[in-house]
Amino acid sequence: MIGRAFVLALFLIPSDLLAVAQSHKDSEISAQLSDAERIAQLQRAIADGQTQVRKLKTRLDDPNSEYALAEKAFTELDDQFTASKKLADKLRAEGKTQEADATEASLNELENKRQLARERFDLAIEERKAMQQQLSTLEEKIATDQTMLARLTAPPPKKNQDASEQPEAVSSEAPKATGKSPDNKALKPDAKTKSAPSAESGVGAEEKKNQPLLEEEANQELVEAKQEATSKKQAATLAKADARSLADRSKQTDEDIALERKLLSTARQKVSNIERSRDALRAELRKRMADGASWSELADLRQQIADGTKRLSDARKQIQRHRDRIDSLQSERADLQSQQLAAVTAVKKKQAEAEAAQKQVERLENPLSPQNIIKWLVAHGPRVLLTLLGMIVILGGARIFERRFVTWVAMTARGGTLEDRENRARTLVSVLHNAVRVVVIGGGLLMIVNEFGVNIIPLLGGAAVLGLAAAFGAQNLVRDYFYGFIILLENQYTVNDVIEIGGTSGLVERITLRITVLRDLQGTVHFIPHGTIDKVSNMTHGWSRALFSVGVAYKEDVDRVMDVLVSLGRELRHDPKFADMILDDPEMLGVDSFGESEVVIKFFIKTRTLKQWAVKRELQRRIKYKFDELGIEIPYPHRTIYHHYSGSAIPGP
Repeated sequence: MIGRAFVLALFLIPSDLLAVAQSHKDSEISAQLSDAERIAQLQRAIADGQTQVRKLKTRLDDPNSEYALAEKAFTELDDQFTASKKLADKLRAEGKTQEADATEASLNELENKRQLARERFDLAIEERKAMQQQLSTLEEKIATDQTMLARLTAPPPKKNQDASEQPEAVSSEAPKATGKSPDNKALKPDAKTKSAPSAESGVGAEEKKNQPLLEEEANQELVEAKQEATSKKQAATLAKADARSLADRSKQTDEDIALERKLLSTARQKVSNIERSRDALRAELRKRMADGASWSELADLRQQIADGTKRLSDARKQIQRHRDRIDSLQSERADLQSQQLAAVTAVKKKQAEAEAAQKQVERLENPLSPQNIIKWLVAHGPRVLLTLLGMIVILGGARIFERRFVTWVAMTARGGTLEDRENRARTLVSVLHNAVRVVVIGGGLLMIVNEFGVNIIPLLGGAAVLGLAAAFGAQNLVRDYFYGFIILLENQYTVNDVIEIGGTSGLVERITLRITVLRDLQGTVHFIPHGTIDKVSNMTHGWSRALFSVGVAYKEDVDRVMDVLVSLGRELRHDPKFADMILDDPEMLGVDSFGESEVVIKFFIKTRTLKQWAVKRELQRRIKYKFDELGIEIPYPHRTIYHHYSGSAIPGP
């Protein structure tokens, strides 16, 4: 009773709590597993899987398997049932009713046996399919375990074994810093090196001789950091592969458990089928004994009952084997889940280490990092500073030389007045000074750029090509650039100004040294080279004006109209919506002209740039409404036609 109560209490404990406890326990055990223990565990799993595969293949290939026997039994009974049914139909067709009834009676008994045989055959088919699936799952699981075992027993990779994933800087800088290849082997000279030893012993040796010690240390540190990053990345990749393998094994174990449960269910159904078949045989034996059947018939039935009893015993043993295997697989799955949890933790740790190592490499490669800036300043700063000081000294000395040269030429030259000689000397000095400035500043900048690690030879070649192109075919281009520089220097117009160039007006969208881009009201874009510009009209330079020409009838009081217009302009200026657009009160110019039917009054309002059109439209709208309100007539052209005729009768048709 106590044992039963204990077992019942175990079943009443929530399965989630048991799973959590088991998971924590397994994770602690898995965390303590060494490589040797994992190798032994994988070897046992592979051996057990291979044994299970052999058993499954033997059962599938056995000619006396349950599938073969069930197929044979069902085929025989199905043939007997079909033949008996045809015989009964034939006897009834011939009018032999009694014989047909007797045959149909035996046919019903044969149908029951046939149903049991069919059920047995269906169960055998289902079992065979499950065994085939289980065989495929076991083979995949063995392959996964063998892959993990090979990974655990393989020698560790070299630091730079995967050279294709190494940055090019490692292979190019490692020999310079250490004189060895990335895998710490001495470099072998190739054909190019053998054919040009003087180049290596000349320029390369000189560069190595003049290379600062800090640069060598920096290169060595970068190489070591890249090697460390590669090693960490490889470790993270291996950890990911282990985690994926464990996940695959766990999934395959779940599939195996599902197949074992399916086989267990099939085995239970097989037991039920065997029991019903045996009961039917026993009932038939009793009936035959009562009918006085022969000894041979009874012996055959007893043998079938004995075979059924043996099959029942084998089926029950098979049920127990499936249960034991399910328990073993569930234990294996729990262990795999704990290992998978530990593997995920290891992957996160390895990835963090790999990311940290990569960040260290990026920090060492970044020229703007504080450490590299300090190293560069220590290695190259003094030379850059000396170059700048030399440029300043040379330019300052050139200025001193200018004054002395002017004085010397003025005192020693002949011809002309003193002022003429001084002007001539200043002209020569100006040309010389510009040449010196170009040479000194250009040469100094090239030296400084060279200190930043830029190869100046392509720059010199590019400058020569550029000068040649300018000399032979770029006169107009140079003129465009020169005029563009003048336009920008004098600030003739800027972006978003409305200008007119050569009859083309529009908004300035873009200005370069070569062209100005205008867009007119229709949206058309005009590209105007600066070399073709001879006049520019800027409508928005500093401020703008909204100019109004208002025509009224001759009968109107022009003073009253001008007062109304000025009043409307002031009201518009005090409107919050337009206050920021208007800079001053309207300025009345007065009566501007007399037309055929109107008196034109002109005035303007000073506005901000680009706001004159909005102000003009709004004020014209208000003028129209105000004139309609006050009855001020805005005339429009009209003509009166007078027709005079004598009054004589109009001839009829």
